[in-house]
Parts: sequence; C-alpha cells; structure tokens
Amino acid sequence: MWILIKLILSLVAFLFRFRGRLSDFENKKKSHLNGIPYFLKFDYEQINKSKMVKTTYLGFEIDSNAIFEITEESRWDIFFKAIGFSEEFQTGDQLFDKHFYISSDNPAVKRLLRSEDTVRAEMMNLFTEGCLKIYSSRSVIWFKFSGNVAVKDGIVSLCNNLQEKMAQALKREKHYKLDPFAFKTFVIEGGIYSLAIYSIAGLFEIISSEADIYLHPFALVRLGTIVGIAATIILVFLVYLLMKGSSRSHRIIIESAIVLGLSLPIGSFIAVGDINIKLDRSHPHLIPATVNILYMEKHRSRSRRGIKGRYSYSYHMDITTQTRPAGRSIQAKIKITKSLYSRLTAGRGIIIRVKEGYLQVPWIEDIYPQ
Repeated sequence: MWILIKLILSLVAFLFRFRGRLSDFENKKKSHLNGIPYFLKFDYEQINKSKMVKTTYLGFEIDSNAIFEITEESRWDIFFKAIGFSEEFQTGDQLFDKHFYISSDNPAVKRLLRSEDTVRAEMMNLFTEGCLKIYSSRSVIWFKFSGNVAVKDGIVSLCNNLQEKMAQALKREKHYKLDPFAFKTFVIEGGIYSLAIYSIAGLFEIISSEADIYLHPFALVRLGTIVGIAATIILVFLVYLLMKGSSRSHRIIIESAIVLGLSLPIGSFIAVGDINIKLDRSHPHLIPATVNILYMEKHRSRSRRGIKGRYSYSYHMDITTQTRPAGRSIQAKIKITKSLYSRLTAGRGIIIRVKEGYLQVPWIEDIYPQ
C-alpha cells in the first residue's frame, strides 16, 4: 500500500512541477492604474508582530511564449561562467553585460536585448529603483521589487513602458514555443522534486511503522547510503551533460544538487528497501524462537512550542533463538505491533518467517505464536 502511495505522490509532484513551469500558476490579483491592467502579488515577513511587505511582484500579460530571467550578476554567476558550466550570451553593451546576468536560451530574447538599446537602458533604470528580477512565466512578464512599490505609480508606469516594448518584439517571435533547453529544464525539475516527495513519503512510512521489518537495519542503511551517494553523483553529472551550453545550467545544477543531496540519503534507503521486499521471490525460513520478555514503552510527543502532547506506546519483545536463517543471527529485541503483542505470552514459543530479500538483506515477513 505504501509503495503505491509513494509512486502516486511522486507522479503528482512531477506533473505539478512540470505543468507549473509550462503555465502561469502565480497567485495573483488584477489591478489597474490609469487604465493599465496589471497583476499584483506580495511576499510578507513578520517584523515585531507586524506583517510587512517583503517583496512586490508586478505582472503584465503578454502574447508570447518566451522564457527568461534577468538579475544582477552574482559572484556565483561569474564563477560558473569562468569554469565553463554556463554560457551566457553577451548583448555587446559592456555596462549591461558586466552588471546583469541573462538566464535565457530563447533566440527572440537574445535578439531583443542585442538590438534594443532603450530596453536595456530601461531595465538598468528599474534595477536602480529597487528591482530585484525581471522574468517571464510564459504568458506574464514579472517585475520583482524589494519592499512595497505598489503605492508608487511611477514604478508601475516604468514597468508598463518596458513590458510594452518587450511584448511587441517577443510577439513577433511567438513561434518559438520553447527555447532549446526549456523542456530539459522542466523535466529535470519535475524529476528531482518527484524524488524529493518520494523520500518524504518514505520518511512518513518509517515514522508510522509499528514494527521492525529488518533483522539488521544497519545493513540496509549501509547499502542505501552507497546507492544514494552514487545516484546523486550520477544524476548531477547527467544534469550537467543535459544542460551544458545553457545560460541556466549552473542554477539548475545547484538546485538539483541541493534537492538530491537532501532527499536521496533517505530516498535511496527507501527505494532499496522497496526493491528488496517487493521483488523478493525467495522461500521463507521458519525460525523458532522463545519470547523472554514482553514490554511497552511510553512516549510523549511535543508541539512546536515545546508543549507536551499526547502519549503514545510502542510494543517490544526480547527473544532467544538457536537457529540462524542462512547463517544470519536475529536481533534479541524486536519491535512488534500492538495486535501481535496482545497474542503473545512470555515464556512461550513463536515462529518468525524470514525471507532473504532481493538485495540479500533479510527481512521479517511475519511473526506468529506456536
């Protein structure tokens, strides 16, 4: 059941991320200024118990499929260009090229920025007014500002003037539906976020598990760690190969490395466990054992504020066994379900059904009283 849930959630995460990058999913509301329609969105932060506007987004609808992002050039942008990870095109305007990074592989965007001096000049003017980023989500050009600029009519007019010039040029190039690297970018982002969701769902599976599954969990952790490190290196390298030559390559590579680095240590452990159990076709070993002690452990959860919450219980048994499945020992203390706990009696015998595992990591299929 859990593996089906994880696979469905992973697929939903992939489609949501992929679809979200192909269409405009921004949470926006429509505003008007002197007959100019635009979208308005805010990010907030809490300062001294007051909700303050952290950033403002002004958006203008355009009839174009161009995708781009223009920001002030950072040290990371300079570094990754220097080592050949990214290839940013140059407009020929030395001042503009020195201070701004153009993240786009769209031919129409490149032609626009090379040929239109006024567009570059107005962009530089907006950045002096507090603009942090100018980008397109296909159907909308967005201007991201620090603070609340919605009350400044002049800013809205400057943005509108610039987007009108850009929209006219980009509309003529509408047949460029996606730039050469856009589809790869969307697939990569969808893939790594689906892996992250798979890992999170697997973590919930582990947390909610009522009983031990593996005879020696460390064996699975060790195998999962090796697989996770290898998978992270291979996937990041594949991302590099796919995005090589793009102006966005280093940003996608960094994003991929961070997400994979955080999710794959757990995700690989979960995936190795799923493969080990679901593909296991070995015959079970029936291991007789004696229950020495049955006991409960009491746990108390805590809320985010540190307040003690409800009690919960886990159930355990201490056993003795004389035989080993395929030469492997069984741990003396095993966590079991509440229903099994109620059926067992200290001093009585039990049977443990152990299977070898597809990846040779033995696991407990069932436990029942003799």
